[in-house]
Amino acid sequence: MEAIKGTFMTATFFFVLCGILYAFISVAQIPVRRYVQNQTVAYLSNVQVAVLAIGQTCASTSCQSDSIIWNISVSFAIYIIALLCFIGWWFFTLFVGVGFVALPLDLIHAFRTRPVKMDAAQYVEAKRNLGNEARALLDVGIKLQKEGRDLAAKGASGYKRKHAAALRAFEQNYYFLKRNIDVLKISYDLKGGNPLFYYVQGFFGVIAYVSMYVAGCTRAN
Repeated sequence: MEAIKGTFMTATFFFVLCGILYAFISVAQIPVRRYVQNQTVAYLSNVQVAVLAIGQTCASTSCQSDSIIWNISVSFAIYIIALLCFIGWWFFTLFVGVGFVALPLDLIHAFRTRPVKMDAAQYVEAKRNLGNEARALLDVGIKLQKEGRDLAAKGASGYKRKHAAALRAFEQNYYFLKRNIDVLKISYDLKGGNPLFYYVQGFFGVIAYVSMYVAGCTRAN
């Protein structure tokens, strides 16, 4: 119910904001070049050749040109699409920049934490340690579940934010635990897996990181 309420409030705020913006900014201003000859006006873009109806170009002495702004009113649907595209490009720029930085580090980290072949004794010890971590994480999950139910009954917004942060930390720890279990299975069942795959990851991670560093130094100079 809380999720539906939050979604409804977000959608309402978005459409109200779009309505206010559309009321004041709903005209597309397009710069064009106007060519006039014999009382004939043609609107052409800057990349088009100014060829008039009778085959003459604007080099003709009877041709005049000037720059104007062409105001075009857009519909509300087109306005929403343009606004979403504008916002989407900003998010695309942000996340692509973060991804370019994070991807080389992830590749290098995957090489550093790659599965290695282990014997039965090492497998039993590692499995026992992961079991202890899983039980501790399960206790934390049960505690968070109880706290979530209590907060839902009380309706305390400040504590809900802290609870949401604790849930994100719990999900992160669960992700790392699941990855360690997968690494353990590969290390024992598959004898470490294919080492070439992890060496390729490390190689491309180093190449990507060095390329980013060189590109950054070049732009700085």
